[in-house]
Order: sequence, then structure tokens, then C-alpha cells
Amino acid sequence: MKDFCNTKIKILKKSEELFAKNGYSATPISKIADECNISKSLVSYHFKKKKRILKKIIDYHFSEIRKKRDMIINEVVNNYMKKGNISKDIISKEMIDMMIEKENFWKLLIYEIVRNDDIWNYFKTFLKKWHEDIFKKLEEKGLIIKDKKMFIFNRIFNIIGPIMLYSLRKKEWNEYFDLNENKAKKQLIKNFNKI
Repeated sequence: MKDFCNTKIKILKKSEELFAKNGYSATPISKIADECNISKSLVSYHFKKKKRILKKIIDYHFSEIRKKRDMIINEVVNNYMKKGNISKDIISKEMIDMMIEKENFWKLLIYEIVRNDDIWNYFKTFLKKWHEDIFKKLEEKGLIIKDKKMFIFNRIFNIIGPIMLYSLRKKEWNEYFDLNENKAKKQLIKNFNKI
């Protein structure tokens, strides 16, 4: 059973790397199998279709992001209840660290959002549900966001977009702006806190 799980995880990790590097369409099952040192039929045994691999990768990362978000919301709400204000520092640092850590995932997601309507729709649905969950959790604690659409717009285009863009080419951006990752994070946090 352990080998079964390890093989499946190995397939997912290697697929994520290859999809981020080459794109989903340009990565055949045979390449995934070669990179994992397993047969093509074993990949197909674990994942009947390549699309299932992609969906599983996206589901995994969205689940991790949700867990982190919920932890941050609880921390922010508890801080609000104790001190009476919302600490953007908690939100910004934790979210930015998590997003930057998922470099391959963002590369893969952005690449596929542009080319694949199913992935675009899945991403939009995730964002909508993500924000509905945030609003619900905050409202349960008595915190109301007045203009929800503007809140979402600001988060997507002033926070998520720049972080995703930075994550796509961290090394090149750091060289171009003479930064290191810590300086870039500090600037992203500063931008986040302005909103």
C-alpha cells in the first residue's frame, strides 16, 4: 500500500514540474512515466486520464491554500477581538510566503488559465468560493465587508496578480531589480498593506 501511495505522489510531483516547465499539452504521459522511472501503463493505472493528474495537482494546492487562509482568518479575527483592529501584517506575510513557495503551481496555473477554459472556469469558481468563505467567516465574527466586489477586485489585481507574476520569473525579476527574495517579499507585503 505504501508503494502505491508513493508512486501516486511521485507522479503528481513530477507532473507538476513538467506541466509548469513545458505546459500541460506539451507533456505526454510517456514523459511523466520516463521522469518517474515507471511504465506508462502504471501512470495510466493511477490516473486514467492526464486531465485527472492536472485536476489532482490543482485540487491539492487549492486545498493547501484554503487551510492556510483559514488559519490566517482565525488569527486575524482573534487579533481583532483582542485589539480591535485588523492586522494586515499577519495576512500579508503569511499569504505572500505561501504563494511564493508555490512557484511551479502558479506557473502551471497561469499557463493553463490562458489555454484551457476548464481550468479558467475552475480557477474563477475557486476564487468566488474562496471569497464567499472569507466573507462568511468574517461575518460570523461580526466583521462586515461593505463592497464585496471591490474587495475581490482589489485582492485579485493588486495582490494575487503581482505575486503570481513575480513567482513566474523570480530569479529574473530579482536580477532585473537587484533584489533578493526577502526584499521582494517585503515590497509585496508593503503593497498588500496599502490596500
